[in-house]
Amino acid sequence: MDFLRDVRPILAQHCFQCHGPDDNARKAKLRLDQKEAAFAERKGKFVVAPNAPENSLPVRADHLRQRKAPDAPAGKSEALTEKKIETLRLWIEQGAAWPEHWAFVAPKRPALPEVRKSEWVRDPIDRFVLTKLETENLNPNPEATREAWLRRASFDLTGLPPTPQELDEFLKDTSPKAYENQADRLLASTRYGERQTQEWLDLARYADTGGYQNDSPRQMWKWREWVINAYNANMPFDQFTIEQLAGDLLPNATLSQRWRPGSTATIPPIARRARRKTSTAPRTSSTA
Repeated sequence: MDFLRDVRPILAQHCFQCHGPDDNARKAKLRLDQKEAAFAERKGKFVVAPNAPENSLPVRADHLRQRKAPDAPAGKSEALTEKKIETLRLWIEQGAAWPEHWAFVAPKRPALPEVRKSEWVRDPIDRFVLTKLETENLNPNPEATREAWLRRASFDLTGLPPTPQELDEFLKDTSPKAYENQADRLLASTRYGERQTQEWLDLARYADTGGYQNDSPRQMWKWREWVINAYNANMPFDQFTIEQLAGDLLPNATLSQRWRPGSTATIPPIARRARRKTSTAPRTSSTA
């Protein structure tokens, strides 16, 4: 059983409302969103007793099979099903592994897998691709032509097709670094930042107008330009997110750091809510 995939969703749906992070809503002084609290001894008993499902609350408590979640729609039962209880039982029986979320775990370089068609491998990443193909009894596709490769790479990194001149130069380049040179060229293009910004701003619901009834214009373009410049400068992701959430709260913040995050009108809604919860410092008003 995988905790993050199989178990945590059950706890989140059925337990966190009364036994989660909300101090005011918590019942019985019990938290099930933290490993230490869930595994702690409570008057000689355990909510989660690794390797001992018969001594664990989610398995032995009959009332959980009948309880309806507090926020469940009227007439719709949200009691733990036998299938979900069996999932919890197997998880506990297997040792109740509770790993940290992957975002907080330092990545480790895995060992390179063994493959049968080692002659196909040109790069270490190829071994992982080929391992999956061989597991499924599939063969790699024939190598793409240079024309097809450059077209794919260009659209992927810049959103634009290669020009005839760029294609001719690539076809004439017979050096061992021909492909690497093209990748470097595309990454150095200002169009690279524009293409990647499209993905980020789509998720952040960027728009130049307000939409809805009046569809009035909004002066958002400076945020767009900031994100483009951040991608083209290869800004580290932690700094990229910090400056968008609270750049104006950084020590000795520059004008570039202050203006974008300083206005709640330009902060994505989810970031705006996080900012209200975590920061009480005064904000600099945006002039954008």
